[in-house]
This record gives sequence, C-alpha cells and structure tokens, in this order.
Amino acid sequence: MTEHQDTTPEPTSERPGRVGAITRAAVAVAVGIGYGYCTNDVGQALTATGVALSLLREAFGRPSR
Repeated sequence: MTEHQDTTPEPTSERPGRVGAITRAAVAVAVGIGYGYCTNDVGQALTATGVALSLLREAFGRPSR
C-alpha cells in the first residue's frame, strides 16, 4: 500500500498573524538590546523587552472575533 503525503498548503489566514507575531517579538528584542546597551543593566533590559512586547501585542494584536 502506498503512503500519500498531504501536500495541501497551510491556510493563508494564519500566515499574516504569524508574521505579525514574529515582527512584534523581533522589535521587542531590539528594544531590550538597545535599552541594555544604553543602561548596561540586564534586568532592566529584560523588563523593557517584556513591556515592549506587551505594548506591541496590545497595539497591533489581532482583533477579537
């Protein structure tokens, strides 16, 4: 018996959400790195990263259905 692989592409409706999530995470990490570079304080940099990610999620998150 031959096995068949499912070659149907993923639904495109989730792709923009993933791209947005990756972009928000990358921006939040960049904020944390920049803040850490300026202050030389790792703890504050981690806090700034978390705050930036939270704010970006609130501002650009997917609207509720």
